[in-house]
Amino acid sequence: MKEAIRRKRKQLGCLPRSKYDIIVRCLNGSFDVPVKKRTPEENNCLAMIRKRKDFELGDRGSLLCGGKQVLVKEDLPRFVEKMFMENKGCGARVIYNKLKVNYTGFSEQAILEILYNSKYYHEKYPRFTNKPKPKTITEEEPGKRWQIDIINMKNQSVSYKGSTYSYILQVVDVYSRYVMPKPLKTKSSREVAKALEDVLMVNLAPDIIQCDNGLEFKGPSMKLLLNKYNIKMINSRPYHPQSQGKCERSNSVIKAKILFATKSKRGIYWVEGLQDLAYAINTSFKRVLGGLTPFEAYYGRSHVFTKERHSSREIKKTIRRANKKAYRSLLKNATSPSKYKVGETVLIRYPFRKSRVPTKRYVIEGKVEKVKRNGVYIVSFQVPNKPELGFVSKSVGVENMTSLTVALEKQRKIKKHSLKQNRSEKQNHRTKYYHVLTHHENLQLLDGVNIAMDPNPDGNCQFAAISHQLDKIGIYKDVDALRKEAVHHIVENRYFYETFVYDETFDEYVKNMSKNGTYGDNLTLIALMREYNLQCLVVSTRGLEHSSIVSADGKFDGDVGTIALGYFPEGFGMHYVSIRINQRVYKDIISRLEQSYDNGDSGDSAASGDNAALGDNAASGDNGDSGDNGDSGDTAASGDNTASGDNAASRDNGDSCDNGDSGDNGDVSVCSALKELQDMINNRRAQKRTTFPFLMLPLHIQVEIFKFCIQSNPSIQFVLAKVGKPFRDLIRSMSLQTPRIYIRPDIGLDTSNRNPVSVRFLLTRAGRNSGLISAIKEIIKGPKWANAWLRLRVSGIGWYDIIDVMYRHYR
Repeated sequence: MKEAIRRKRKQLGCLPRSKYDIIVRCLNGSFDVPVKKRTPEENNCLAMIRKRKDFELGDRGSLLCGGKQVLVKEDLPRFVEKMFMENKGCGARVIYNKLKVNYTGFSEQAILEILYNSKYYHEKYPRFTNKPKPKTITEEEPGKRWQIDIINMKNQSVSYKGSTYSYILQVVDVYSRYVMPKPLKTKSSREVAKALEDVLMVNLAPDIIQCDNGLEFKGPSMKLLLNKYNIKMINSRPYHPQSQGKCERSNSVIKAKILFATKSKRGIYWVEGLQDLAYAINTSFKRVLGGLTPFEAYYGRSHVFTKERHSSREIKKTIRRANKKAYRSLLKNATSPSKYKVGETVLIRYPFRKSRVPTKRYVIEGKVEKVKRNGVYIVSFQVPNKPELGFVSKSVGVENMTSLTVALEKQRKIKKHSLKQNRSEKQNHRTKYYHVLTHHENLQLLDGVNIAMDPNPDGNCQFAAISHQLDKIGIYKDVDALRKEAVHHIVENRYFYETFVYDETFDEYVKNMSKNGTYGDNLTLIALMREYNLQCLVVSTRGLEHSSIVSADGKFDGDVGTIALGYFPEGFGMHYVSIRINQRVYKDIISRLEQSYDNGDSGDSAASGDNAALGDNAASGDNGDSGDNGDSGDTAASGDNTASGDNAASRDNGDSCDNGDSGDNGDVSVCSALKELQDMINNRRAQKRTTFPFLMLPLHIQVEIFKFCIQSNPSIQFVLAKVGKPFRDLIRSMSLQTPRIYIRPDIGLDTSNRNPVSVRFLLTRAGRNSGLISAIKEIIKGPKWANAWLRLRVSGIGWYDIIDVMYRHYR
């Protein structure tokens, strides 16, 4: 055993020509290189001779090791090819065992590498391991495409009503996976056509029926049936059951359920219970349908137990999403095929498809002329046994192509796998050492801020970005509809927006803004925010300090819905994008803006900044904004709500001249002009009785609206009084009658205690059907009336006025 291990360790490896010559020179005594001038290779050869002690010279000066001739590494491929041809194509192990009888200096792995790098070996034993990218057959509506197939049940043939059934016609709707099986006695074309017609009589005829190349689907009876119902027949690819994937899958499910039923009930006839099995399949939830059943997807409602209707739009959306998810999972598990370049020589398999009659398939060389599409190439080759045809060019699938050698094909696979494996590492490296070169990149570099949608800069970018943001909260409006609503809001509230139009008349502004392609400005942005009762967080590419909040009153309200837009003032003049903001970054931006508003910072943080005025001399109303030539960094004024630019208007609270100018153009004439403009705005508001900016209707209309709301639900006056001072003043000016209730003395209400009284306390003492509870229900109309607390004031013996209605929140 030890001797065998010693011999195995002394096995000589492959010697290149240079080492072979050095060893031969050392053995014949012609090696006379001084010690100091010897190379590492020469020292290695001398050490090898001292350790092995079995080198010797043979006849004609050849090198022997252990009595066997040493093969030079450069000569080994020639010996391997000769042995491969003499043995009519053999493997590496056979060649190794035959060569080691007389030769040494090689290994089985070395022979295998030579074979893998040789063309003759790959031609003899080709490896067509490429598989094209999988394609799925889908439909957008039920009943458009069916797949049919025959299930062979000969080993489970049963007699039913005097007939023997041995087959099942499986019919599957591609969209919904709804199965409609029919038992068959034989699989003749006539009987298959008759069974299929029975299915068509109770279901709408599809546009396409897909089947395999079986003769039962090609008879005259089948052709007459297809012509009768105007159905197109598509035959799937021969010897490729994946083309009938949905039908093949349902076949296995049917067989499994028949087997289960057979084991559960002895002697069961699957013909009699076939429809019960189909019902069980059609009412089972499927992941590929997004949690729906085939019955729900096919008929648009639940099964007979509930009969719940479903929206066809929602069903299509759910199934489409589930199909995409399943396809992504399929691609993730599938191996990607190799890619070949134009002009490269490859091996192809001809003929390309299998036929019913077994024929020889040749492996020949071809040259890639064109990459047609993913997985298909135009290859020129010479047809075997037909030299008169010369070279022909045909489309060849990647499954019938491979490299000239096994090693080259493996190299392609390894390279593709390494690229896929290191993709995340490269992405992390780019993120770590990324340098900003453009303003678009500056916005994307902000941690937690990503561009969700970048519309075309065609003048509709603002409306397109807002439309994308509104989709997320369930408001589906296109660009044209948003433009019309913004213009309509501006026209309806002309007295408010007319002040901020300078270079053109208000009618000209409205006419131009109504045209498609006119850039939206800050007026349209404010109009849409008021129209939908939203607020917009605008993040500028110049930094968070240039960002702003566009809302009805110019301040952030946590109870109001917020959308997020990105703004590019550089290079474009004006451009909006829809962005996604991380919650942490969102809170950070809001806190900075609120702090800047409270501290009255100068510059862009106090005013609207880059995104304040986006049109020619447009102003942002109450928020203050910059005009066409106004730069928030040069001419911005300090204050809570300041204005920047040549023709900007500030809010009531802030005067851009009184608080000091932060720019270079703050002269006396500009200050006086801004004061006159501020006085004009205040007078206009006083005339229109707009004491606060978010009430745009006349006062008498507001009073009528409030009266109608209070009549329908009297307790709403207490809620409106808590909204703000304008609402509270309006409620008081209406001189409403305070709601009154009568509480019996036996209820035990403590009149000395001024704390609120729980309605549940009154409910337990007076009873649900008492007059007191009925009166409370008339005052507090809503599902949570029993959770209310009443603040009462004594108005008479047993009579109490309700001065407030509140709800307590428990943790």
